[in-house]
Amino acid sequence: MSETTLRWKGRLGSLKALALVVLILAIVVLIGVASDLSMATSNPTEPQAIKIGQVVKGDVGAYRYVQVSGLAFYSEVYRETENGNTVSQFYFVIDQASGDMILVKAAKPLPATESQAQATISGLTRPTDSQLQSLIESDFAAMHQANLQANSQVYLVEGEKPADVGTNTALVVLLVALIILCVATFFFPATVFGPKPIDREAASAAVGNPGVKATGRFQKLAGLQPSFTFGKGMRQFNNAVANIVPLNDRSVMMYIHHVLTYRTYSVKIRQQESDWGIVLDPARVQEAEPGKTYAWRDRHAVRVRYADAASAPGSKPQTLIVTFNHAGAQQDFVNLLRQRGFAVGTGDAPLV
Repeated sequence: MSETTLRWKGRLGSLKALALVVLILAIVVLIGVASDLSMATSNPTEPQAIKIGQVVKGDVGAYRYVQVSGLAFYSEVYRETENGNTVSQFYFVIDQASGDMILVKAAKPLPATESQAQATISGLTRPTDSQLQSLIESDFAAMHQANLQANSQVYLVEGEKPADVGTNTALVVLLVALIILCVATFFFPATVFGPKPIDREAASAAVGNPGVKATGRFQKLAGLQPSFTFGKGMRQFNNAVANIVPLNDRSVMMYIHHVLTYRTYSVKIRQQESDWGIVLDPARVQEAEPGKTYAWRDRHAVRVRYADAASAPGSKPQTLIVTFNHAGAQQDFVNLLRQRGFAVGTGDAPLV
Protein backbone atom coordinates (compact mmCIF):
# COMPACT_ATOMS: atom_id res chain seq x y z
CA MET A 1 0.00 0.00 0.00
CA SER A 2 1.43 3.38 -0.99
CA GLU A 3 2.12 6.22 1.41
CA THR A 4 -0.53 8.29 -0.39
CA THR A 5 -3.17 5.66 0.36
CA LEU A 6 -2.09 5.45 3.99
CA ARG A 7 -2.13 9.23 4.21
CA TRP A 8 -5.72 9.43 2.98
CA LYS A 9 -6.80 6.64 5.32
CA GLY A 10 -5.35 8.63 8.20
CA ARG A 11 -6.96 11.86 7.04
CA LEU A 12 -10.39 10.28 6.75
CA GLY A 13 -10.00 8.55 10.10
CA SER A 14 -9.05 11.84 11.76
CA LEU A 15 -12.35 13.42 10.69
CA LYS A 16 -14.54 11.29 12.97
CA ALA A 17 -15.40 14.11 15.40
CA LEU A 18 -16.24 16.55 12.60
CA ALA A 19 -18.10 13.83 10.71
CA LEU A 20 -20.27 13.11 13.75
CA VAL A 21 -21.36 16.76 13.97
CA VAL A 22 -22.01 16.94 10.22
CA LEU A 23 -23.84 13.61 10.36
CA ILE A 24 -26.26 14.84 13.04
CA LEU A 25 -26.91 18.10 11.16
CA ALA A 26 -27.34 16.26 7.85
CA ILE A 27 -29.88 13.85 9.37
CA VAL A 28 -31.86 16.76 10.87
CA VAL A 29 -31.87 18.60 7.52
CA LEU A 30 -32.70 15.37 5.66
CA ILE A 31 -35.78 14.83 7.82
CA GLY A 32 -37.01 18.34 6.95
CA VAL A 33 -36.23 18.02 3.24
CA ALA A 34 -37.81 14.56 3.07
CA SER A 35 -40.93 15.98 4.73
CA ASP A 36 -41.07 18.79 2.15
CA LEU A 37 -40.53 16.28 -0.64
CA SER A 38 -43.33 14.08 0.67
CA MET A 39 -45.58 17.12 0.83
CA ALA A 40 -44.64 18.16 -2.70
CA THR A 41 -45.27 14.72 -4.20
CA SER A 42 -48.65 14.40 -2.46
CA ASN A 43 -49.92 17.73 -3.85
CA PRO A 44 -50.89 18.72 -7.41
CA THR A 45 -48.81 21.28 -9.26
CA GLU A 46 -51.79 23.69 -9.19
CA PRO A 47 -53.90 24.52 -6.11
CA GLN A 48 -57.03 22.42 -5.62
CA ALA A 49 -60.24 24.46 -5.40
CA ILE A 50 -62.15 23.58 -2.22
CA LYS A 51 -65.02 24.90 -0.14
CA ILE A 52 -64.12 26.58 3.15
CA GLY A 53 -66.63 24.23 4.79
CA GLN A 54 -64.38 21.27 3.93
CA VAL A 55 -61.67 22.75 6.14
CA VAL A 56 -64.15 23.51 8.94
CA LYS A 57 -65.45 19.92 8.88
CA GLY A 58 -61.92 18.52 8.89
CA ASP A 59 -62.14 16.99 5.43
CA VAL A 60 -59.06 18.98 4.38
CA GLY A 61 -56.12 18.75 6.74
CA ALA A 62 -52.68 20.31 6.95
CA TYR A 63 -50.10 20.45 4.16
CA ARG A 64 -52.62 20.68 1.30
CA TYR A 65 -52.15 23.05 -1.62
CA VAL A 66 -55.61 24.59 -1.99
CA GLN A 67 -57.61 27.54 -3.28
CA VAL A 68 -60.58 29.07 -1.46
CA SER A 69 -63.03 31.81 -2.38
CA GLY A 70 -65.05 34.03 -0.09
CA LEU A 71 -65.35 37.41 1.54
CA ALA A 72 -61.94 38.44 2.85
CA PHE A 73 -62.01 40.68 5.93
CA TYR A 74 -58.66 42.45 5.67
CA SER A 75 -58.43 43.34 9.32
CA GLU A 76 -55.97 41.90 11.75
CA VAL A 77 -57.49 39.18 13.91
CA TYR A 78 -54.30 37.77 15.39
CA ARG A 79 -50.70 38.96 15.31
CA GLU A 80 -47.40 37.15 15.82
CA THR A 81 -44.54 39.22 17.22
CA GLU A 82 -40.84 38.78 18.01
CA ASN A 83 -39.02 41.25 20.25
CA GLY A 84 -41.96 43.60 19.96
CA ASN A 85 -41.97 43.55 16.14
CA THR A 86 -44.82 42.16 14.07
CA VAL A 87 -43.69 39.17 12.01
CA SER A 88 -47.06 37.90 10.76
CA GLN A 89 -50.74 38.88 10.66
CA PHE A 90 -53.86 36.74 10.33
CA TYR A 91 -57.30 37.51 8.88
CA PHE A 92 -60.46 35.53 8.08
CA VAL A 93 -62.06 34.59 4.77
CA ILE A 94 -65.78 33.76 5.11
CA ASP A 95 -68.20 31.76 2.99
CA GLN A 96 -71.22 34.05 3.35
CA ALA A 97 -73.67 31.33 2.36
CA SER A 98 -72.64 28.87 5.08
CA GLY A 99 -70.87 31.04 7.67
CA ASP A 100 -67.77 28.87 7.41
CA MET A 101 -64.45 30.70 8.00
CA ILE A 102 -60.82 29.91 7.39
CA LEU A 103 -57.95 31.71 9.08
CA VAL A 104 -55.36 33.05 6.62
CA LYS A 105 -51.80 34.12 7.33
CA ALA A 106 -51.32 37.28 5.27
CA ALA A 107 -48.64 37.34 2.60
CA LYS A 108 -48.14 41.10 3.02
CA PRO A 109 -48.97 43.69 5.71
CA LEU A 110 -52.70 44.25 6.14
CA PRO A 111 -54.13 47.75 5.52
CA ALA A 112 -54.35 50.04 8.53
CA THR A 113 -58.08 50.61 7.95
CA GLU A 114 -60.57 47.76 7.94
CA SER A 115 -61.67 46.63 4.49
CA GLN A 116 -63.33 43.67 2.87
CA ALA A 117 -63.62 42.23 -0.63
CA GLN A 118 -64.50 39.07 -2.48
CA ALA A 119 -61.26 37.19 -3.02
CA THR A 120 -59.82 33.93 -4.25
CA ILE A 121 -56.78 32.92 -2.21
CA SER A 122 -54.41 30.02 -2.77
CA GLY A 123 -51.78 28.65 -0.43
CA LEU A 124 -50.68 25.77 1.73
CA THR A 125 -52.60 24.67 4.80
CA ARG A 126 -50.58 24.40 8.00
CA PRO A 127 -51.32 23.02 11.48
CA THR A 128 -51.82 25.71 14.12
CA ASP A 129 -49.52 25.72 17.13
CA SER A 130 -51.01 25.38 20.60
CA GLN A 131 -50.96 29.11 21.35
CA LEU A 132 -52.75 30.11 18.13
CA GLN A 133 -55.21 27.26 18.55
CA SER A 134 -56.09 28.50 22.04
CA LEU A 135 -56.67 32.02 20.71
CA ILE A 136 -59.04 30.77 18.00
CA GLU A 137 -60.98 28.57 20.41
CA SER A 138 -61.33 31.44 22.88
CA ASP A 139 -63.30 33.29 20.16
CA PHE A 140 -65.61 30.36 19.38
CA ALA A 141 -68.44 31.69 21.56
CA ALA A 142 -68.49 35.03 19.73
CA MET A 143 -68.30 33.26 16.36
CA HIS A 144 -71.23 30.99 17.16
CA GLN A 145 -73.35 33.92 18.26
CA ALA A 146 -72.76 35.41 14.80
CA ASN A 147 -73.54 32.04 13.14
CA LEU A 148 -69.92 31.62 12.10
CA GLN A 149 -67.65 28.61 12.56
CA ALA A 150 -63.96 27.89 11.99
CA ASN A 151 -61.46 25.06 12.40
CA SER A 152 -58.92 25.86 15.12
CA GLN A 153 -56.45 23.19 14.00
CA VAL A 154 -55.65 24.40 10.47
CA TYR A 155 -54.91 27.75 8.84
CA LEU A 156 -53.96 28.80 5.30
CA VAL A 157 -50.63 30.42 4.46
CA GLU A 158 -51.42 32.84 1.66
CA GLY A 159 -49.21 32.40 -1.41
CA GLU A 160 -47.20 29.46 -0.05
CA LYS A 161 -46.52 26.61 -2.46
CA PRO A 162 -45.25 23.07 -1.95
CA ALA A 163 -41.52 22.63 -2.38
CA ASP A 164 -40.16 21.88 -5.84
CA VAL A 165 -39.98 18.10 -6.36
CA GLY A 166 -36.83 18.19 -8.50
CA THR A 167 -34.89 20.48 -6.17
CA ASN A 168 -35.82 18.51 -3.07
CA THR A 169 -35.04 15.19 -4.74
CA ALA A 170 -31.58 16.48 -5.58
CA LEU A 171 -31.13 17.70 -1.98
CA VAL A 172 -32.15 14.29 -0.63
CA VAL A 173 -29.62 12.57 -2.89
CA LEU A 174 -26.85 14.98 -1.83
CA LEU A 175 -27.68 14.63 1.87
CA VAL A 176 -27.77 10.83 1.66
CA ALA A 177 -24.37 10.90 -0.07
CA LEU A 178 -23.02 13.22 2.65
CA ILE A 179 -24.35 10.90 5.37
CA ILE A 180 -22.68 7.91 3.70
CA LEU A 181 -19.36 9.78 3.57
CA CYS A 182 -19.66 10.74 7.25
CA VAL A 183 -20.44 7.15 8.26
CA ALA A 184 -17.51 5.92 6.13
CA THR A 185 -15.01 7.85 8.28
CA PHE A 186 -15.83 5.56 11.21
CA PHE A 187 -14.50 2.58 9.25
CA PHE A 188 -11.04 4.12 8.99
CA PRO A 189 -8.56 3.90 11.90
CA ALA A 190 -7.87 7.04 13.91
CA THR A 191 -4.13 6.35 13.70
CA VAL A 192 -2.53 4.92 10.55
CA PHE A 193 1.00 3.58 10.94
CA GLY A 194 3.35 2.45 8.20
CA PRO A 195 6.79 0.85 8.81
CA LYS A 196 9.64 2.95 7.45
CA PRO A 197 13.40 2.97 8.17
CA ILE A 198 14.72 5.91 10.14
CA ASP A 199 16.15 8.67 7.97
CA ARG A 200 19.71 8.69 9.39
CA GLU A 201 20.67 11.93 7.72
CA ALA A 202 17.56 13.75 8.98
CA ALA A 203 18.05 12.23 12.46
CA SER A 204 21.61 13.48 12.75
CA ALA A 205 20.60 17.01 11.77
CA ALA A 206 17.42 17.20 13.86
CA VAL A 207 17.22 19.54 16.84
CA GLY A 208 14.46 21.02 18.96
CA ASN A 209 11.49 19.84 20.97
CA PRO A 210 10.95 16.09 20.47
CA GLY A 211 7.17 16.55 20.75
CA VAL A 212 6.47 13.09 22.14
CA LYS A 213 2.86 11.93 21.76
CA ALA A 214 1.35 8.54 22.45
CA THR A 215 -1.63 6.53 21.31
CA GLY A 216 -2.56 3.46 23.31
CA ARG A 217 -4.39 1.96 26.26
CA PHE A 218 -2.99 3.43 29.48
CA GLN A 219 -3.46 2.31 33.08
CA LYS A 220 -4.21 4.81 35.81
CA LEU A 221 -1.43 5.53 38.29
CA ALA A 222 -2.34 5.62 41.96
CA GLY A 223 0.93 7.20 43.04
CA LEU A 224 4.22 8.60 41.72
CA GLN A 225 6.40 8.74 44.84
CA PRO A 226 8.49 7.02 46.02
CA SER A 227 7.77 4.81 42.99
CA PHE A 228 5.12 4.41 40.34
CA THR A 229 2.08 2.57 41.71
CA PHE A 230 -0.71 1.45 39.42
CA GLY A 231 -4.34 1.74 40.45
CA LYS A 232 -7.58 0.64 38.86
CA GLY A 233 -8.86 1.95 35.57
CA MET A 234 -7.81 1.93 31.93
CA ARG A 235 -8.18 4.63 29.33
CA GLN A 236 -7.51 4.96 25.62
CA PHE A 237 -5.43 8.03 24.70
CA ASN A 238 -4.99 9.28 21.15
CA ASN A 239 -2.04 11.55 20.31
CA ALA A 240 -1.72 12.64 23.91
CA VAL A 241 1.38 14.52 25.06
CA ALA A 242 3.58 11.93 26.78
CA ASN A 243 6.90 11.48 28.56
CA ILE A 244 9.43 8.66 28.17
CA VAL A 245 10.66 7.47 31.58
CA PRO A 246 13.49 4.85 31.73
CA LEU A 247 13.07 2.60 34.80
CA ASN A 248 15.75 0.84 36.84
CA ASP A 249 14.88 -2.69 35.68
CA ARG A 250 15.49 -2.02 31.95
CA SER A 251 11.77 -1.29 31.49
CA VAL A 252 10.55 1.92 29.89
CA MET A 253 7.43 3.76 30.99
CA MET A 254 5.26 5.96 28.79
CA TYR A 255 3.77 8.50 31.18
CA ILE A 256 0.87 10.93 30.64
CA HIS A 257 -0.15 13.67 33.05
CA HIS A 258 -3.75 14.39 32.07
CA VAL A 259 -5.43 17.67 33.00
CA LEU A 260 -9.19 18.02 32.47
CA THR A 261 -10.57 21.54 32.88
CA TYR A 262 -14.28 22.20 33.36
CA ARG A 263 -15.58 25.54 32.11
CA THR A 264 -18.92 27.33 32.07
CA TYR A 265 -19.25 30.26 29.67
CA SER A 266 -15.46 30.21 29.22
CA VAL A 267 -14.96 30.56 32.98
CA LYS A 268 -12.83 27.87 34.63
CA ILE A 269 -14.91 26.10 37.28
CA ARG A 270 -12.61 23.29 38.37
CA GLN A 271 -9.68 21.21 37.21
CA GLN A 272 -9.09 17.49 37.52
CA GLU A 273 -5.60 15.99 37.19
CA SER A 274 -4.68 12.35 36.79
CA ASP A 275 -1.62 10.26 35.86
CA TRP A 276 -1.50 7.36 33.45
CA GLY A 277 1.19 4.98 32.31
CA ILE A 278 2.29 1.97 30.28
CA VAL A 279 5.32 -0.05 31.36
CA LEU A 280 7.16 -1.65 28.46
CA ASP A 281 9.09 -4.72 29.61
CA PRO A 282 11.58 -6.29 27.14
CA ALA A 283 10.22 -9.72 28.10
CA ARG A 284 6.67 -8.77 27.08
CA VAL A 285 7.37 -6.62 24.04
CA GLN A 286 6.81 -8.69 20.92
CA GLU A 287 7.76 -6.09 18.35
CA ALA A 288 9.01 -2.50 18.15
CA GLU A 289 9.31 -0.94 14.72
CA PRO A 290 10.11 2.55 13.44
CA GLY A 291 7.90 4.17 10.83
CA LYS A 292 5.51 7.05 10.35
CA THR A 293 1.91 7.91 11.17
CA TYR A 294 0.01 9.31 8.24
CA ALA A 295 -2.73 11.95 8.27
CA TRP A 296 -2.86 15.64 7.41
CA ARG A 297 0.67 15.85 8.76
CA ASP A 298 3.04 12.86 8.80
CA ARG A 299 4.93 12.21 12.05
CA HIS A 300 7.95 10.05 12.80
CA ALA A 301 6.81 7.14 14.93
CA VAL A 302 7.61 3.85 16.64
CA ARG A 303 4.96 1.14 16.97
CA VAL A 304 5.28 -1.22 19.92
CA ARG A 305 3.27 -4.42 20.21
CA TYR A 306 3.36 -5.92 23.68
CA ALA A 307 1.56 -8.33 25.99
CA ASP A 308 -0.23 -6.54 28.80
CA ALA A 309 0.82 -7.81 32.23
CA ALA A 310 -2.86 -8.18 33.15
CA SER A 311 -3.77 -10.04 29.93
CA ALA A 312 -4.48 -13.76 29.89
CA PRO A 313 -2.02 -16.02 28.01
CA GLY A 314 -2.78 -16.08 24.29
CA SER A 315 -4.79 -12.85 24.37
CA LYS A 316 -4.44 -10.25 21.64
CA PRO A 317 -1.37 -8.03 22.09
CA GLN A 318 -1.73 -4.34 22.91
CA THR A 319 -0.41 -1.66 20.56
CA LEU A 320 1.33 1.55 21.54
CA ILE A 321 2.27 4.14 18.94
CA VAL A 322 4.73 6.84 19.98
CA THR A 323 5.21 9.79 17.61
CA PHE A 324 7.81 12.54 17.43
CA ASN A 325 8.33 15.95 15.86
CA HIS A 326 11.53 14.89 14.11
CA ALA A 327 13.63 11.88 13.16
CA GLY A 328 16.25 12.68 15.81
CA ALA A 329 13.81 12.07 18.65
CA GLN A 330 12.62 8.89 16.93
CA GLN A 331 16.24 7.67 16.68
CA ASP A 332 16.87 8.45 20.36
CA PHE A 333 13.85 6.40 21.42
CA VAL A 334 14.87 3.44 19.23
CA ASN A 335 18.42 3.59 20.66
CA LEU A 336 17.00 3.59 24.19
CA LEU A 337 14.92 0.49 23.46
CA ARG A 338 17.85 -1.35 21.92
CA GLN A 339 20.16 -0.48 24.80
CA ARG A 340 17.63 -2.02 27.19
CA GLY A 341 17.28 -5.26 25.29
CA PHE A 342 14.14 -4.64 23.26
CA ALA A 343 13.82 -6.33 19.90
CA VAL A 344 13.53 -3.41 17.47
CA GLY A 345 12.97 -3.88 13.75
CA THR A 346 14.39 -1.75 10.99
CA GLY A 347 11.10 -0.51 9.51
CA ASP A 348 11.70 -2.34 6.23
CA ALA A 349 8.42 -4.28 6.39
CA PRO A 350 5.93 -3.66 3.53
CA LEU A 351 3.44 -0.83 4.11
CA VAL A 352 0.13 -2.19 5.32
